[in-house]
Amino acid sequence: AVPGLGLLVLRGLGNLDVGMSAVGGISILGMAILLDRITQAAGQSPLNARQHRGPIGLVRQWFAPAKRNGLTKVT
Repeated sequence: AVPGLGLLVLRGLGNLDVGMSAVGGISILGMAILLDRITQAAGQSPLNARQHRGPIGLVRQWFAPAKRNGLTKVT
C-alpha cells in the first residue's frame, strides 16, 4: 500500500479511531479547498479577480449592486 492521507483515514476507520480518521479527513478536505481556490484563481483575469476581492470588492458590492446585474440605477 502507498502511504498517504488516504491510508491514514482507512487505518483510523479500520481501528475505529475517530481522531486519526478525522485528522486525515480534515487534511484531505483542506487540500481540496486549496486546490479549488488555486484553480479558480488561475482561470480569472487578474483585473477581474482584483475587482471582486478584498476591501474594494466589498465596497463595490455595497454601492453598485445594480451594475453587477447589468442594470442601471434609476434616480
